[in-house]
Amino acid sequence: MEVMTIFGPAWDDLALEDIDRFLDSAPPEPLLWEAKGDTNAAQQRKQVCGFANSHEGGFLILGAHGDGDPWKLDGTTFAKDDPPSAITDVIAGGGVTPYPEGLDVRSWEVSAGRHAAVVRIPPSATPPCNTNGTVYERVSGKTIPVQDPARLAELFARGDAARRSARERAHRAVVAILVLGRTRVPHIQFALGLAATGYAPDISSRLFTPHFEAGMRSRMTSLLAALDHHPFGVSTPTREITQDALLLEMEANHQHGDTWSVRASWDGGVAIYWSMAVEQTVISSVVERPLKAAWACADELLGELKPQGPRYLEITVAGGPFPLGPAAVSLPGEPRPAPPTVMRGPLVPGVDQDTLASIERELRRAAGEPAFEG
Repeated sequence: MEVMTIFGPAWDDLALEDIDRFLDSAPPEPLLWEAKGDTNAAQQRKQVCGFANSHEGGFLILGAHGDGDPWKLDGTTFAKDDPPSAITDVIAGGGVTPYPEGLDVRSWEVSAGRHAAVVRIPPSATPPCNTNGTVYERVSGKTIPVQDPARLAELFARGDAARRSARERAHRAVVAILVLGRTRVPHIQFALGLAATGYAPDISSRLFTPHFEAGMRSRMTSLLAALDHHPFGVSTPTREITQDALLLEMEANHQHGDTWSVRASWDGGVAIYWSMAVEQTVISSVVERPLKAAWACADELLGELKPQGPRYLEITVAGGPFPLGPAAVSLPGEPRPAPPTVMRGPLVPGVDQDTLASIERELRRAAGEPAFEG
């Protein structure tokens, strides 16, 4: 997906001449960009923090002098003559917290040892960002510390709302795919939902594409091959498209094989359902093999939807010691008990082994087994 810029060309096509031409006619008091002549670390962190706390993000131009009268794009010096690494080193490692996901740098050599660079700063999915404990925001023409308690509370509220929304997306993903698979009671089964706190705009343009469907099919095939649960082969995935989701289902060609369903929805939730035609198994074997593989698969698919910010995970395991009746995924208050649900987050991309171990301990306790924390 092309990322458009205020400079005219798309981000990947941006050239030094585009920046120079933009500065020639740039208006005063910019809201979406700032230009600095040097590479002062504190200034870089301040500007990045301010743009990340905005709704639209912004661009930081380094190596432009003149304060607009007129601008001169003559470059500046960067550590090791490597602007991208020098800039990200200043921002990462606690320089700006949380680190703005999607931050990117383009740079050009303008003369021997001098470079110009543009930093693209997306809005933070979970504001507020801070640097050295100070929260900044971008206003017309400048970046200022947030000192008004009400304004600071608004930024925190935005971050809280994003985290709450991610948890809700993960829950909706689990419920939607579990409703589709619950007829296989009393088979051992689980549903896993994964969602992020933010996404690049227009998820549908990435979800409802032949490329995304091909990726789903490829990952399902790889997942089954890695688990080696299908000595008699597997069926071809069947596809179902609804107004808000893309679903693939794959069943084994023998009675004791696994059934897998993968569902991705326009709100950014990715869900995976697994069922095996047995009524009892060891919880640790479910967690360490199919559940771990499902998490990895869901994480890869979520990455195709361009997530931003931390992720949230929800898992429901049923069958065996956890009965799943027709009302188990219905509204609270209905008579049959629901199977255990485990929630985790915020999480970074990828499968975290410590988190996986804690999920196993919680499920074992839900089944009445002794499983103590370390």
